[in-house]
This record gives sequence, C-alpha cells and structure tokens, in this order.
Amino acid sequence: MKTIALAHPITVNGKERSTIDLDFEALTVDAFTRADSRSHGGEGNVLTLMEANGTLHLNLAFEAAIAADQTLDITDLERLKGADIMKFAAAGRFFTLQSATDSQGGTSEAQSESTDESTTTPRAK
Repeated sequence: MKTIALAHPITVNGKERSTIDLDFEALTVDAFTRADSRSHGGEGNVLTLMEANGTLHLNLAFEAAIAADQTLDITDLERLKGADIMKFAAAGRFFTLQSATDSQGGTSEAQSESTDESTTTPRAK
C-alpha cells in the first residue's frame, strides 16, 4: 500500500484529508476497465500505449485509492489539484511500468548473459 501526502488537502465526507492511501494490489478487472474508460472519455476502444497514457495512470491511481478506502468516490478525487494530480499520475505510471516489467520475467539484469564466443558455425569454402 502506498500513501500520498497531499499538498492541497481535500474534504471527504466532512473531514479534511491530508493523505490518501492507494492499494494497487486490490484493483479488479472492473476497476481497471473504469479507469481505462475514463482515460479516453468513454469513447469505446481507443488504441493507446498504456505506458504513455497519463490519464490512464491518473485514473488507475484513483481506482487504487477507492480500493484502499471505500469512503472515497471519484468525485472526491476529481477535486485534487496542482502537484497532487501529478503525484497520483506518477503512482499510476509506476504501477503500470512495474507490472509490465514483472510480466516480462523481470528486469534486464535477469536476462541471459552474452558471451564472447561465437555460436555460429563457420561456412565451408
């Protein structure tokens, strides 16, 4: 779970909030679909590169916040402003990039080593 400290606190259900928790591991397919739909205005299937879609990152973080605290809803999070927006977008971007790396079997450090020896057979003359 990640906690974001807000530079501009928001009021949720009559209480001022200066931090918001995010639980990306609690995201469901439905939550991902809602985030994706909001990221392109609900215009159906729009082809975008997930790693470069800042609005998707922001909306994934919103869904992770709602997953961590069901007293929040999207209208609360849409009141974020300034640097707080970028903190949420960065958290969502980190989640998508980390997830993409994990699904590829780890980082480049885990990939096979290169050797100096040639593995090709020389052609006969």
